[in-house]
Amino acid sequence: MMGILDALRSISTEDKTLFGLLVTNLIGTLSLVVMHLLKYRREERLYGLKVQLDTRVSLVREQLSQLYGPIDAILMRNRAILDRMKGGDAVLKDYQQNLVREVILPGNKQIVSLISEKMHLCTESPIPPCWAEFLVHAEWLRLNERDGSVPSNIFPFPKAFAEDIEKTTMRLKAELSEQPT
Repeated sequence: MMGILDALRSISTEDKTLFGLLVTNLIGTLSLVVMHLLKYRREERLYGLKVQLDTRVSLVREQLSQLYGPIDAILMRNRAILDRMKGGDAVLKDYQQNLVREVILPGNKQIVSLISEKMHLCTESPIPPCWAEFLVHAEWLRLNERDGSVPSNIFPFPKAFAEDIEKTTMRLKAELSEQPT
């Protein structure tokens, strides 16, 4: 131990100053490298979060534009027609069969196609039971229209289906509106 102390005493003041400057520069350089690495890792994490958010926003837009939005619009149109027909509108009485055949049933067919083709966009997996009930309802009405001998009220329209579509559409729209643009 004495040898090291003696060696340090023998170093000139100028050498000690140079050594001090060298150590100070080394510490400063290491600090800059560490700060750069920390900044890089933070930016990398932020980029990963941005990619996740962008992916989620893209999925929600696709769900709204290709599945929930179109189904919701068809259901609203069908509901408006059926409500008027149930309301005893005398003018509509004469056209009920045509409205069912030309508007309601094709609307149901569109919904069935949307579910079949865009099922991967459903927010739940597997699809909710009320969706399956709607598929049965739509097929039953199609058979009834074709044959006329099948009672149409055996598989009534599942209100839970319309409620689920409306609730999910509103939730997805709210999620989109909360995202920064």
